[in-house]
Parts: sequence; C-alpha cells; structure tokens
Amino acid sequence: MARSKDKKYRPRIIKIPVTGLHRELALHAHAALVTLRYSPSVDAFDMLAGIINMIQVTIENDERFTHEAKLITGGAATLNQISKKIEAHLALHEHELASIGVAVNTVDSILSKLDVSRMHLAQLSVRKLQAISRSEQSSSLH
Repeated sequence: MARSKDKKYRPRIIKIPVTGLHRELALHAHAALVTLRYSPSVDAFDMLAGIINMIQVTIENDERFTHEAKLITGGAATLNQISKKIEAHLALHEHELASIGVAVNTVDSILSKLDVSRMHLAQLSVRKLQAISRSEQSSSLH
C-alpha cells in the first residue's frame, strides 16, 4: 500500500494478545490472594497490588472494560485500606478478602483480552510511580 507523501510515517505498536502470560499473571494473583487469606505478608500484598495496578493502568479509558474497571478499583481500594494490617501480619476479615477476590477474578477474566504491549507500558508506568512514591517517602523521613 503506497503512502501519501504528505503524511508523516508514525510507527504503531504491534498488538500482541496475552497467551501464556495470562496463566502466569492469574496464578500469581490467585496465589497472592490465598497467601493474604491464610498468612498475610507484605510480599503477597505487593505482588497483588502490582498486578492490580498494572491492569488498572492498562484498561484505563478503555470503554470495553468500564464495568470491570469498577470491580478492580473496589479491590484496589480495599488493598489500600488493609495495608497497615498486612504490615502488622494481622488476619483479614472475610468482607475484605471478598472484595479483593472479586478484583482478582475480574483481572483473571479479562487478561486474555488485553494486549501485551499495553500491559508492558502500564507496568513501566506503575514502576515509575512506585519509584517516585518511595523517593518522596524516604525524603519525608529525613
């Protein structure tokens, strides 16, 4: 297909469907949820929060996932509320686990419909935001 000389070439990101990655991310999310249920740990919390944050950024402004975004946001809000309990290794209430479970199941149900490139860009954004947050926290301690 010939390109008009007036148009500037803009490369586009290739859309790659999530295949084996789906199973791996879903397994990590479900394993972290089980760990939070029976033996709350900061590592499991961080793993699950990272996955949920990445998916939230990936589906942000995507009209196909409006309902799912609300369910995942509910689980993310619960994670924010229980962070101090996790640090203290306290048991979580069933209603807290239920909200997080809905988010994990929702993530699992949409993973196969997401694009790997967008997920990768979302992961980079989340990591950058986490680094900024950590640096702000450490500077406020001094």
